[in-house]
Amino acid sequence: GLAAHYARRRCAKLALSKAPRALHAPGMAWQCSADTHVGLIHNLERAGIIRSPAVRRAMLATDRARYAPPVPPERRKCATYNYGPYADAPQAIGHKATISAPHIHAAALEVLAGHLATPGCRALDVGCGSGYMTACMARMASPRASVAAVERIQPLAELTAANLAQDGLPCLEEGGWSREGPPAAGEPPDTAHAAPRIVVRCADGWAGAVEFAPFRAIYVGAAAPEVPGALVAQLAPGGRLLVPVGGRERQALTVVDKAADGTVRQWEVGVARFVPLVREPAAAGRAPAQAQEGEGGPGPGQVDYDERYRRGWAYGKE
Repeated sequence: GLAAHYARRRCAKLALSKAPRALHAPGMAWQCSADTHVGLIHNLERAGIIRSPAVRRAMLATDRARYAPPVPPERRKCATYNYGPYADAPQAIGHKATISAPHIHAAALEVLAGHLATPGCRALDVGCGSGYMTACMARMASPRASVAAVERIQPLAELTAANLAQDGLPCLEEGGWSREGPPAAGEPPDTAHAAPRIVVRCADGWAGAVEFAPFRAIYVGAAAPEVPGALVAQLAPGGRLLVPVGGRERQALTVVDKAADGTVRQWEVGVARFVPLVREPAAAGRAPAQAQEGEGGPGPGQVDYDERYRRGWAYGKE
């Protein structure tokens, strides 16, 4: 119909260049929403945001409805926001956190695709939230790859593990991470190479996961005022880090590459608005991520990001 025709035209205008520098996140917002999972992936592909078969396969295999809260049909559209798992907009998942918009996930996966395909890849998802990017990274990773997911809020770390298990990607105990090399004698090759090893842990994202490093690919799903030094240190030679860097209102999507000789190069590939990557306070004896819940909302100086996303803040509609 006519509405579908104009929707396709709006989506087509957002086509990205194959160069990473063409990624402009806020301008892509809201444009690729759909009523179904397959429709969302189709729109992202038509827009040029999904460009590679690997990203398309991973996102087709990972239904956002498993990772975003259900939304009643009457709430899916309003004057300032699109709700639902297939809306091209962030969705609140509780605990002042969100699952990012689909175009952000697709663009990030394209930036990391080549590194995830490296044989024996180790990957890290910082601020894993509900686990969607962890699942996509695991599905894009090479045979016998390992993916670590870090989340500072215990209920969200548990949610990630539960969502992954329901999506056919069960997590290992941390000891399972150390299993390297070819399959053991008598182990069926198809099962030994089919599924990546995934570990989810509750920890400070600023510190990364040094016990599982080095990583070939690191994705950070929250904004930092500067590139976290610990994450750069945990990059393997030839590795790549993607992190939004900037203030609370606007960040640059920043790529950090580490060369084989250890030298580091970084550049920006676009702009976005993420919730902040919270740094754990040095004071002992308090679990801030859990104490914040149940305190009746944000305290002095804190921002209720759930409410701001509902008002359309993420893409300048507040």
